[in-house]
Amino acid sequence: MSKAYSYQQLNKLKAVLSECAIMICGKDGFLAEEEIAKVLQNELRKDFMALNINRLDGKKLQSDEIIQVCEQLPVFDECRAVLINELDLFQRKGKADKEIQKLTRYLSEKPDYLRIVFISEEMPYWYNELYAFLKKNGAIFELNGAGPGGAMLGWLMKKAQKNALMLDKEQGESLLLRCGYYEEDGGPGARSIRNELLKLAAYVQDGALVTEADIKAVITPYESDSVDQFISALNKRNSGQAQEILLAALRNGVYPTVLSSAMVRNFSAMLLYRQYAQQGKRMNAWDLMARIKKLKSISFLRKDNAEEIIRCAKQFKMNRIKNIIILCAKYDNALKAGEMDAKAGLERMIYYICDTGA
Repeated sequence: MSKAYSYQQLNKLKAVLSECAIMICGKDGFLAEEEIAKVLQNELRKDFMALNINRLDGKKLQSDEIIQVCEQLPVFDECRAVLINELDLFQRKGKADKEIQKLTRYLSEKPDYLRIVFISEEMPYWYNELYAFLKKNGAIFELNGAGPGGAMLGWLMKKAQKNALMLDKEQGESLLLRCGYYEEDGGPGARSIRNELLKLAAYVQDGALVTEADIKAVITPYESDSVDQFISALNKRNSGQAQEILLAALRNGVYPTVLSSAMVRNFSAMLLYRQYAQQGKRMNAWDLMARIKKLKSISFLRKDNAEEIIRCAKQFKMNRIKNIIILCAKYDNALKAGEMDAKAGLERMIYYICDTGA
């Protein structure tokens, strides 16, 4: 089986795309989307480009629907492109899947005029037959996290320059670290990093060099140890420990909204687990994490967090979990509107969550 391409081989996109369908996968897939756009600008006639590019949402998309779009002929041009985002078929585990087999057969004999790209910020199952077919053809570009000083830093510096932002390499690495880009459990990808950079560009005065203080003031921090400890105390309904950690976190500059967001994420995941358990379905930490990835409301969940949620879920009634999520949302809105003191609001939430009599 051919080895997947990585960041350093993005310049091969044009050559590979002309030969076969390709897949771009991993949390930094957004980087390759920009490269794909450049390739298509060179391959397609500008006057008819809009007519010769189809963008499809892959959620619940079936093979016949994809093939039907692919079979459309180019309009006043020699080729056309179909871009499919987050195709569900790549998340299927079973062998001899008829939908996958049908699409695989079509891709093996695709028309010469067709440029087809699958884009997913999630990694597909390695033993998925469609993924295996593309990898065998040398058509996979895996962009699932670069190391310090690598491709992501280089991309970030170029983006900063385009946005008239004076960002040196040291502060670039500081931004990535604060975002949690290098975290072992995944952390945010290129799309989220781009959004943080735009926030920074709007904050820093024109012509001023970005400082560490600017980054701390604007960039949303990734989960810190104190946030994890705070959530763990809430899951165990230990109000004293949660209160102690809260005060320390606020003193150390953790944003109140980071804590409330972590609470919403935690109890939303717990609610999902309880719903599956109520249906008699067994779910381990890996299963919970896989389902969490498909939810827009929860951006990430580490394995140790998932394991703790499963252990502690029985301590909370279903309605209690729902009310906690609603309360967190109300608190977040009130805080942003300046209607509530951050510390007082979080203390009320601790009391409500940890009240064992409820």
